[in-house]
Amino acid sequence: MNAGTTEFFFVTAYNALRVESAPSNLITYAVPAANIPPTISGIADQSISANSATPALSFTIGDAETPASSLALSGASSNPSLIPSGNIVFGGSGTSRTVTVSPAANQSGIATITLTVSDGSASTSTSFTLVVNAIGNTPPTISSIPDQVIAANTATARIPFVIGDLETAVTNLTLSKASSNPTLVPKSGITFGGSGSNRTVKVTPATNQSGIATITLTVSDGSLSTRTSFAVTVNAGANTPPTISSIPDQIIGMNAATSPIAFVISDAETPATNLTLSSSSSNPVLVPGANIVLGGSGSNRTVKVTPAANQSGTAMITITVSDGSSSAGKSFLLTVNPGPAPTFVYLPLEAESATLVAPMAVAADSNASQGQFIQSSTDNSGTATYSVNIPVSATYLIWGRTLSLDGSQDSFFVSVDGGAEFIYATALNNNWTNAWQWTAVNSNAAGPLTFQLAAGTHNIVFRSRESNTGLDQLLITNDPSFVPNAIFSGTTPPVRISSITYDPAGSVTLNWPTVPGKTYRVVYKTKLSDSAWIPLGQDLPAGGTTASRSDYAVGNRFYSVITLP
Repeated sequence: MNAGTTEFFFVTAYNALRVESAPSNLITYAVPAANIPPTISGIADQSISANSATPALSFTIGDAETPASSLALSGASSNPSLIPSGNIVFGGSGTSRTVTVSPAANQSGIATITLTVSDGSASTSTSFTLVVNAIGNTPPTISSIPDQVIAANTATARIPFVIGDLETAVTNLTLSKASSNPTLVPKSGITFGGSGSNRTVKVTPATNQSGIATITLTVSDGSLSTRTSFAVTVNAGANTPPTISSIPDQIIGMNAATSPIAFVISDAETPATNLTLSSSSSNPVLVPGANIVLGGSGSNRTVKVTPAANQSGTAMITITVSDGSSSAGKSFLLTVNPGPAPTFVYLPLEAESATLVAPMAVAADSNASQGQFIQSSTDNSGTATYSVNIPVSATYLIWGRTLSLDGSQDSFFVSVDGGAEFIYATALNNNWTNAWQWTAVNSNAAGPLTFQLAAGTHNIVFRSRESNTGLDQLLITNDPSFVPNAIFSGTTPPVRISSITYDPAGSVTLNWPTVPGKTYRVVYKTKLSDSAWIPLGQDLPAGGTTASRSDYAVGNRFYSVITLP
């Protein structure tokens, strides 16, 4: 039977007597047609240089029975060290196809490239020769860098430059450096940065040096190298005195101390860490020199003043900063009132009570006071302004109940009465958490800030610095020892504990002033970092002008007394 034809026939049979039967019904059989292999056009031989690829080489494929889109292509190399099979890449579609061949890096030689097209049953191949010509090693390249001029005790910016090599990957190139004047620019003062082709160099002269140095940068591929040079001129400048910010006058009671008072130091030529601080008192009987304690680091410093016991009066406290050649000083008046300390003031404010400027806005949180807090959706945009009536002239701290989830949402800008704007770090020691926490307004985590506020109305402005930093409540107080750890409202202010007595038998007794008709709750913590206060006994209705509660606990406890609504 012939392929592709249809055959028609009958069937008969013979019995033992050789008698033939009647013919069967007509039988029809179609003989399958023979599969025709696919076709693929030829490709001319190719010649390229090492470390380069062929262009996209065009060819066509076809099949009498199978659509071109259903045909399968494969490629093979007779020299896989020169041309790995994975470096034979097909492109195109339908009958019009391409192939691109890339030699292995830094290889040369000859390979036969075979392309095969298959329809699933039959296949057809075509081959071409690829010659990869070796090339000689060429030096790496490095771009030029313009000359630089800087002042003494400053560094250049990170200066960009570009490196490259025809044969060597840029990640395998090495950079070296040299200075024609190592006294001015030591080798360690030349630092590289960047990656791949895009690199940087930063030049830092030695301290208090001036002059000119030629900086030479060399790039090498292991065999050949190329260099570029540029001059760095370091101009000597006249020494400028350091600076120190103003410190507000302070008022405290007898036998009390100031809180750490923040101030800022700086110098145009000398790093803040190399500046020296000193202090003096105009009244050493009231404030001995040893009772002025300096703290902080870098630009952000603090001073804490403790008067002598049972002394009152005034003293001018002077803080002096020096860079070794020049100095600057600031003074503030410390007033120590005789008798008991001034009346302590506690002013709680709901954050959403401020005058808000978008995108600072009110948001909801069931864990916030009254279920609401404020935040800005944008960095450095949006404000909350609080108009606060201060009843007593004193030195105040501002506490904030904040939400700081991570290092990108943990600060505000804060200013008082249009004064300097401070960075308020709301998560001290990177204490990021999804719980609300109280922190005192500070100067970028450098100790709590204090504000000298006269009796009357003052404006406190919180401005967004990092978006989504939450603010729930404020507490403004002149009590330097008070640490809020609860939600307060205008009807539940904290109560000042007037005295604590200790019995050798192991009991502690707290005493505090009361108001008739009010009910009080004593709470405690074993650590200030604990999230919740624990009630100590039953709530206590006021029975006179004072109240007390004893505790027989063993170990350290922190106590607070609050007034119930």
